[in-house]
Amino acid sequence: MKHAKVAPDGTYTPPIHSKLNYGGMVYVRARMSHTNARALSKAITVSIRYSAIRRQGRIDADKPEVQVLDYQTQQYRLFPQLARAYAYRFVGDEVLQLYNQTMKGIDKGEIDLLPDLHALPSGLKAEVSYHAALAIEQCRMACGGHGYSLASGLPKQYALAIAGCTYEGEIMVMLQQAARYLMKSVKRAAHGEKLSNSVEFLGKMGDSRCSIGLYNGQSDKENQAMLASLEHVARRLAQEAFVLWKKRIEGGETKERAWNGVTVEMNRAARIYTRLFIARSFHRRVVSASSAVRSVLADLLSLYLHYELCMLEGDFLASTACMHIPFMSPNASQMPQRSSTRIWQR
Repeated sequence: MKHAKVAPDGTYTPPIHSKLNYGGMVYVRARMSHTNARALSKAITVSIRYSAIRRQGRIDADKPEVQVLDYQTQQYRLFPQLARAYAYRFVGDEVLQLYNQTMKGIDKGEIDLLPDLHALPSGLKAEVSYHAALAIEQCRMACGGHGYSLASGLPKQYALAIAGCTYEGEIMVMLQQAARYLMKSVKRAAHGEKLSNSVEFLGKMGDSRCSIGLYNGQSDKENQAMLASLEHVARRLAQEAFVLWKKRIEGGETKERAWNGVTVEMNRAARIYTRLFIARSFHRRVVSASSAVRSVLADLLSLYLHYELCMLEGDFLASTACMHIPFMSPNASQMPQRSSTRIWQR
């Protein structure tokens, strides 16, 4: 009720925007990226330290047993989760900064940032909670029976993280909230209207061909190519979901029933929109980092982006199949997997 007023004569003045009534809830959701990043940070620290100390098996028959961390499968299991911990912490910082900036603007009657502030924490609450829980479970399994033991501390971190998929909003519902904002933005983009920061990509044409793998070790350009490819997929999925929704309405269904008929597509679009924002937030943090840590963070960013592309391979292949000129060549589609292996071997 901070932004509503009641005059001495009983006249009620509502907030300048209806979503201001949910300010406290939005703040909690914005904080959840930090909470989940902290839980994942603890879990990945335990599992990597365990993997560095634990020795089991031999790679070379005439040499001593190796650290579990020497096995490539263990690296593949753990190092992307380390990158995720940083990504979630950085995006949490950025969203909290957006929250504080928005609240200061509201005191001056400015509400331009409010739509982003409502949509982004909803999407982040869903994606970060879900993927942090999956990442912590990977950390637990990577420690074998020791990870299952309560003494490892991993079961507690998992229990804390998985609860985040439910409290302050069930994740499927949160994705729907982000998707509604996304659909409004698609419509505005089609009319040539100005878009807020998180959805500006919807108004861009984008490249017709993927440029992943064309820069021969120039990591910053390669990262930009991967971000552009994520944008391409996010834009395509949002536009396709919007078209499906409108077709059902034009076919005679009510808006609500038409929406319910495309919620799977809506959630998919909301997921990629959110993951694109996380990736861009990570990139912005690396660019602004001090020289003392920038190279290490750049490696983590590169690993994060390559791993994300591996996880979204089906969506990239679908982009290729839907275009007369293939968006991603066979060589580019295999590049994220090969490059991620090289990164964690450094």
